[in-house]
Amino acid sequence: MSLNEVLIASSDDSCNRNVDSLHVDELDAKSIVRKFTDNKISLERFLSWNARQGRQTPASGLIDQAQKDRMFRQAWIKKLELVSELFTKARVEHVFIKLMRYPWTLMQDLDVLALDSAEQLKGIKALDRADFSFVQFRLLAHPLKVAALRRADKAEPRILVDFYPGPMWIRKLVCDSVLIFARKRLCRMSDVSVFVPSCEDDLYLVATHGYNHLRFTLADLLHGIDLISGANGFDWRYLFNVAETYGTADAVYLYLRLLEEYSKAFRGQSFMNEDNLEVYEKTRICRTISSWLKKECSGQTEFPVRIPSRIGCVFSSFYHCSRILGRARASDLIYDFSSHYLALCSRAILGET
Repeated sequence: MSLNEVLIASSDDSCNRNVDSLHVDELDAKSIVRKFTDNKISLERFLSWNARQGRQTPASGLIDQAQKDRMFRQAWIKKLELVSELFTKARVEHVFIKLMRYPWTLMQDLDVLALDSAEQLKGIKALDRADFSFVQFRLLAHPLKVAALRRADKAEPRILVDFYPGPMWIRKLVCDSVLIFARKRLCRMSDVSVFVPSCEDDLYLVATHGYNHLRFTLADLLHGIDLISGANGFDWRYLFNVAETYGTADAVYLYLRLLEEYSKAFRGQSFMNEDNLEVYEKTRICRTISSWLKKECSGQTEFPVRIPSRIGCVFSSFYHCSRILGRARASDLIYDFSSHYLALCSRAILGET
């Protein structure tokens, strides 16, 4: 019995695998909670699927966790609506990034990208007037990396409003704000209309962010598939050009390959022209990723997909920095290079290496 199969079958309505033989009752409740939490998916989905399958009522621990997940998702949407209204009234040029289209995603923070430092300051002032307090980050963090927490929400789930000083993960720069804002769009999340990046930029940011954290969750993949299948004429050339320009072809290529492998394995279809993948394979690091994936995906891929540190840290740091060499200041280049290894340090601290 595979927890992976339960996760996919219950989370993805388009999954075409036969799940009649899954003996869910034999699974440990704590293991199920951990599997869904690690993949950023609410236990509500599992309970709903379990009921549709006509199975017995799950353990009380699963029901309790599903209720907590539901309350957290509701609080997150409420915070999104509040912050969006505050920024609209203050006329802050912003987009919300990493907003997952998969509706059952558990998004921990509210991630905001302002057009520039002046717009970020306007946003901070708007939150300050609404009784938010602020904290700054350490360990390689950009000086303008700030998070806000509403003081009045002490009794509710802790949801940070996380300001990004630019499209960067720690100090690894992956794009320019001007480019993203030139293509932003209005999107509806639940009953809230908010500004988000274009479909291509959205996919690009999720790809590079997951890669920087050395893992892709099932929620990440379901988000990407929905972006591509729902876009009216997805611009593959633009995506490739941005990845080439900013030295992130490795991150985008791995994400696209995972989307394709997942779609073929669990939905029985291919949604991508092979040419859109082969163009990345001219880069050495992408060929290395391809070789690794042939071994990783020879059986069933386990979620979340964990990226080897030799690829996501070592190879990626040299590839990325070589691409931006000459366009970044020496100090920024050092911060950028070091940022590749912070996720690895976090793994070591958590005992995941």
